[in-house]
Amino acid sequence: FRSVIVFGLMSGAYSGFSLHLFLHYTDTGISDAQAAALLSFTAIVAVISKPLGGWLVDRFGARTATLALVGGCAMAMVSYALAGSIQTLYVSGALFGLTFGGFVPVQAALFSRLFPDAAFGRVYGSARLCMFPVVSGWTPLIGYVHDVTGSYLAMFRIGATVFLIAGILVYAMLPRSF
Repeated sequence: FRSVIVFGLMSGAYSGFSLHLFLHYTDTGISDAQAAALLSFTAIVAVISKPLGGWLVDRFGARTATLALVGGCAMAMVSYALAGSIQTLYVSGALFGLTFGGFVPVQAALFSRLFPDAAFGRVYGSARLCMFPVVSGWTPLIGYVHDVTGSYLAMFRIGATVFLIAGILVYAMLPRSF
């Protein structure tokens, strides 16, 4: 159950923030073209970094890989909150893409270690279904907070806090041998 919460929060944050990044970029005063280029850069980093997640699991184990990515997610949120120029937004975008790119392979590896092979497909599919309410709530929540505050800053702070909590849950729920 805790793994559903942890990965539901991460999937929701990734999806929600991904949909709002363009608006955040333009809110900082950069042009639509610059925002589109920055969003494309973030997406390219995410695609290129997918093998990183697999490598982290193979090299350090699923628990350590998950903790590293959760920590990276928290740092990406803080980075976005502090970014004050297009250059620092590129750094934030690279960190966001890097951590979330490795997220999917790490999630699958973690679930494969938590459950026996014969049950993996059923459990993984059921877990994804259970994550749906958590995942689907992020996008409107981010939009609502932006509409109320006039900024994404509060959501980046909330996102960083959620990732820190997710890290604590991962640390507490998984044995070191994972």
